[in-house]
Amino acid sequence: MINKLTKILKVFLSYIALLSLRSRKKVIFGAWFGNKFADNSKYLYKAMLNYSDIRPIWITQNKDVYENMKKNRYEVYLNNSIKGIYHQLTASAYFTCTGKADVSYYLLSNARHIELWHGIPLKKIMYDDKISNDHNRENDKKIIKRIMNWPGKKKRYVVSTSDKISEIYTSAFNLDKSKIIQLGQPRNDVFFSEEIEDIGFPKEYKEKKVILYMPTHRNEGKTKIEIEKILDLERINNICKANGWIFLVKKHYYHKDEITEFDKYSNIKDITKEIYDSQMLLKYTDILITDYSSCYIDYLLLDRPVIFYNYDYENYIMKDREMYFEYDSVTPGKKAENYLELEKELIELIQENNDEYRELRKEVRDLFYSRDNQNKVSEKIIEHFILKK
Repeated sequence: MINKLTKILKVFLSYIALLSLRSRKKVIFGAWFGNKFADNSKYLYKAMLNYSDIRPIWITQNKDVYENMKKNRYEVYLNNSIKGIYHQLTASAYFTCTGKADVSYYLLSNARHIELWHGIPLKKIMYDDKISNDHNRENDKKIIKRIMNWPGKKKRYVVSTSDKISEIYTSAFNLDKSKIIQLGQPRNDVFFSEEIEDIGFPKEYKEKKVILYMPTHRNEGKTKIEIEKILDLERINNICKANGWIFLVKKHYYHKDEITEFDKYSNIKDITKEIYDSQMLLKYTDILITDYSSCYIDYLLLDRPVIFYNYDYENYIMKDREMYFEYDSVTPGKKAENYLELEKELIELIQENNDEYRELRKEVRDLFYSRDNQNKVSEKIIEHFILKK
């Protein structure tokens, strides 16, 4: 009941916000439900700082994010502060990467909402996800559902990367195809520029050979991923020591509080709770190990080898997420269904540098990214949504 009343209150405030006067050059940004300075929103925000006639403002509900950004002299406000409320009421546009809840969307109902999203989807998302999402469930009364069709929906856009992804986003976000704009992912700009790299990223990871294990979540974090059971950490550590490599483990945000003991391994590090930017990690990774995560699709732009550790594929498809594509056709790399297979493929890549997937990577890369979106893209996004009259 309280949840429904909160929704009704937010919708009421969104109609009040329709009356607000908005500055065309003031732009709001948020990410990951207001809890991070990260992802596509972060990189587009940083690019917009180079435009003297645009005022980009970051909104967060996380006090640590707020303090860290203030130290770096970014303009940032807490979402429920007086200034945070004021700037959201007077901005003409806002950019998010996980949805409107990245900011106080009910204060921005007369502003354009540009959804950058947080990765090209291999798994079905939003309205297309019939297994884990509740978009189509009849949980609320009809009057609540009618009210929740809040006024900001008419000014909503989603940024895609290719014709195929635009087609997917049309159904996933339940939007007309005219609202899907094919302009690319700002977070990948860092692959092509040293100028926008994060200061303080560990020098060690830039200089040494790095293997990065970055699995996706299981059931939005409700199903635990037991690293010790799916990886032989002792053997991996010995392989890395013998060859001078580092093995990094970055769990999904939903699994960040799951504890694995890594302290006794000299060449394995769990960086899940570190604030290292994921794109920086990908940029300086030599071999990526993942499963069904879209991180490998970003990594395709770097044209380096990927191992797909799909030990629970059947269960994942049945109980967690359906996919948009036939898995083997869009995953250009060796598949490992158990640890021993993973170890075999890893040793081959480390010792023999046997990369046989270059041509297939190119084919898949061109499917997910149009040629115009395989390099820096932030400037053209800014031009399209903010500068274009």
